[in-house]
Amino acid sequence: MDTNADPGAAGTGDPDLTADRVDLRYLVEGYAIACDTRDPDALGACFADGAVLTVHWPDRAATRLAFPESAAAITTNLSRYDRTLHLVGNHRATIDGDTATGLTYCVAHHITGDQNSIMTIRYLDTYRRDPSGWRFVTRDLQVDWTEDTTVVPGSPGSPGSPGA
Repeated sequence: MDTNADPGAAGTGDPDLTADRVDLRYLVEGYAIACDTRDPDALGACFADGAVLTVHWPDRAATRLAFPESAAAITTNLSRYDRTLHLVGNHRATIDGDTATGLTYCVAHHITGDQNSIMTIRYLDTYRRDPSGWRFVTRDLQVDWTEDTTVVPGSPGSPGSPGA
């Protein structure tokens, strides 16, 4: 079965995977929002027990983080910024029953004062569905490039501000 075909395409005999694709999209968006709001419980809920997030840096060795233990460390680390905004772009998933693989593009803004450190990211994911829904099993964060800019910050209650 070709799970990359149009979901439920007429005459193809393919199952309609629209609900699964929406749920997986909500998962990747939920991860981004949990990072931006510094919510370790919401971040941890995105991952299956024993899941691993590997961050592949352009200028140093990769960092491996295990879940659920690392959720609090990640949100604490992000707290060094005044605000962040992880903007999720393209998302493609290939679904096979209760497992899936995916590719997600993200542009992540990390703002302190008027300085914005931007990371262009590709996430290579594996997912598993459990009784609570879809969860990350592995998440490989590939930093494609970074850019530093100057910005005029908005109000503290803006999206991407902790507690917004």
